Amino acid sequence: MKKLIGWILGFVVIVGLALGGAKLITANQSGEMAGIIDRFNPIVKEEAVYVKTSKPVNVDEHGNANYKLTAVNQEGKTRTIEFMAMGELKQDRFLKLSSKGAYVETYEEVPREKLPDKAMEKL
Repeated sequence: MKKLIGWILGFVVIVGLALGGAKLITANQSGEMAGIIDRFNPIVKEEAVYVKTSKPVNVDEHGNANYKLTAVNQEGKTRTIEFMAMGELKQDRFLKLSSKGAYVETYEEVPREKLPDKAMEKL
């Protein structure tokens, strides 16, 4: 019985360390691999971040546009974020991204008046 409890406790510790380590590694990263890790990591919290659109980094043969922009959260903290849109977005527009670390789930255009003050200062 003690051996079983030891194995279970050891497993929980190893999983906890792995998830915590993954969060630290992907904390200020952008890119596809960081997005995949953050998407499935339960320790990474979801938050809304705001970006101002510009030209895409590239557009593939299907018309999908890849963006790499500076994102700002409600507290005014900035980081680089990458995401793909199903076409080129209009430039100089504000977007609210629903993100979980480097993973972007959705985006929507928001008017300038609905941006948090600290986010607007940085954009």
